[in-house]
Amino acid sequence: MRHALIVIHLLAMPISAASEGPPELAGRWEGTLQVLEDQSTLKLVLRVTGKAPDYEAKLDSPEQGALGLWIDTLSVTPIPSAPGTAQVRWTLKKLGASFEGVLSSSPKALTGKFTQAGSAMPLAFAYAGADASVRRPQDPQKPYPYEEITLAYKNPATGGTLAGTLTLPKGKGPFPAVVLITGSGPQDRDATIMGHRPFLVIADHLTRLGVAVLRVDDRSVGGSSGNLDTATTADFATDVEAGLALLRTRAEVDPKRVGLLGHSEGALVAGLVASRTPDVAFVVLLGGPAVPGKQIVLAQTALISRAQGVPEAVVAEQRRDQETLFGIIETMKEPASRDQALDAAIRAAYERQIKAIPGAPPIADAAVRQQIRGLVTPWFRYFLSYDPRPALTKVSCPTLALIGEKDLQVPADENLAETRTAMAKNTNLTSRKLPGLNHLFQTAKTGSPKEYAGLDETFAPTALAMIGDWILMHMKR
Repeated sequence: MRHALIVIHLLAMPISAASEGPPELAGRWEGTLQVLEDQSTLKLVLRVTGKAPDYEAKLDSPEQGALGLWIDTLSVTPIPSAPGTAQVRWTLKKLGASFEGVLSSSPKALTGKFTQAGSAMPLAFAYAGADASVRRPQDPQKPYPYEEITLAYKNPATGGTLAGTLTLPKGKGPFPAVVLITGSGPQDRDATIMGHRPFLVIADHLTRLGVAVLRVDDRSVGGSSGNLDTATTADFATDVEAGLALLRTRAEVDPKRVGLLGHSEGALVAGLVASRTPDVAFVVLLGGPAVPGKQIVLAQTALISRAQGVPEAVVAEQRRDQETLFGIIETMKEPASRDQALDAAIRAAYERQIKAIPGAPPIADAAVRQQIRGLVTPWFRYFLSYDPRPALTKVSCPTLALIGEKDLQVPADENLAETRTAMAKNTNLTSRKLPGLNHLFQTAKTGSPKEYAGLDETFAPTALAMIGDWILMHMKR
């Protein structure tokens, strides 16, 4: 699930002066951010591979769940007047961010200014050694004991192209099959997040059990086309329907045993598709909301804040600010008046948040505009008001609903209870709260998203076994 919008300001770190020697950017660079709103710190990691001038780079903010953000443009230009130094520039369009600074070779340092949403702040990176690709213990290693096919196909509803990977068990088919559906935000076919690839792990587990698995890049991600920014949950449902149709055309797949597995917002999509597609054979809902999006956002903000030690008075203030913003979005339809009201509300909330921080700068106009753009996207407005329960009442196929006990993004008790109520007439519903697991189904301490990156476990083996056993039990010939 997406988190509430925040404005991040970057503070300076001390660096050493440049000295002689050819500048080399490749490697791992680490910096620290301070979020002025709550005085918390965030780790920022720049990972650079290759050789000049053909560097490739990614930016990570592990504690925020942002890992592997591609740097769109990167240039390193030697400074003739200062041997051993070079000017570094890069842009990251997805965040509306850029960096300009100086690289020194001995000692290795990178310092400059990071600009985002109109705010330019000093930023320095310390060199942390050669970069090593993140590998998790559960990542399957090739050669796989099954067939892996890369494919692309059209969504007839939009004309867009969807790209994905189909894994097929060895042996004689036709096999049962499942379409995996990612959560919110731009996700690749492996649902990559903070160095974890949960859909790769799930697909590997199920395919070894004899289930064909299709996992797909989201719109505008990887090999898929389309515009993610203008699409809603309802639009994503048509992408899934195209995947279902594709699987049913394959000789290796039993068209009567094709189901859906969705995580987080993907569970919303799975319920919506199954409610209007009677030949869906089964549904697995992982961390699936069963209340309107507005309730989900308010609940997750409060739970995550408490887990991070935010005082109750501040938690209550955050809720009031969010309710004010959501009320404006829901009631004001004329764009200019709506945006003006949002502008005033965002500035007022920011001023309250930083009142205890000496020397905190006023919020930049560009930062306000960026937050408004996020709040009024078709996706967010649809998500706030979408209630998954009417769709769930129409799902009659076998359904498995799982939520982690420590899920702070989709609280287990409330959402499982609402799922059971909505699906009361479904005699093939199995619902479970899984002890000790977070929103990503990792074994966790607190469930806070700040833990996600630091956990080696990608997906709890107990949850994997439960999903696989349940599908096999219901999909026997």
